[in-house]
Amino acid sequence: GFTLPDRWQGARAAHIESHHKSQVFLTLGWKFPVSGAEDYFALLVLNTLLGAGYSSLFNATLREKENLTYLCTTRLNLYGETGVFKIGLSLADRNLERALAVIDSLLADVGAGRIPAELFRDAVTRHAANLVFRMEDSLETARLLGHSLAREGRPFSFEDYFRGLEAVDPARACALAARHWTPETRRTVLLTGSREASR
Repeated sequence: GFTLPDRWQGARAAHIESHHKSQVFLTLGWKFPVSGAEDYFALLVLNTLLGAGYSSLFNATLREKENLTYLCTTRLNLYGETGVFKIGLSLADRNLERALAVIDSLLADVGAGRIPAELFRDAVTRHAANLVFRMEDSLETARLLGHSLAREGRPFSFEDYFRGLEAVDPARACALAARHWTPETRRTVLLTGSREASR
């Protein structure tokens, strides 16, 4: 319900000036529909596969292999039947074009089903393990309970949640990425004072 400044209305990219002359803070985002529980769990696994932790695809490629950024994080927010997927990283302006190309390539690989099935299984395990750590925090447990009550009308159950994760079909998850996470549908925000990045 908020209003964007006029210069960003309908824009696919926004440039926010900062004092950083060569560093770029880059955020990419997608908004898309979520049709039900199968999509919900598939998107959770996709988020873990791509950006949760140092062993995720984005970190393994952008950080370890390409040395383009210190850390790449993703965030998935699901609001009823609407989802928002975000990627955030900081990098030198000289690496901006390469980073965008790598991100587009990885998302294309996911969308085309070129990701090994064992990486999806690993993402399920990592997501479930992270959930166990979250449940050690009473505030996080309250969030899980509240989200489950709001979304499904019943209390949170780790067993049901894990069953939903294990049931994720990689082909369905890849199809969701192919449909919703494309260069044409993304929104981009650059926070930098770099002239090269502005260009």
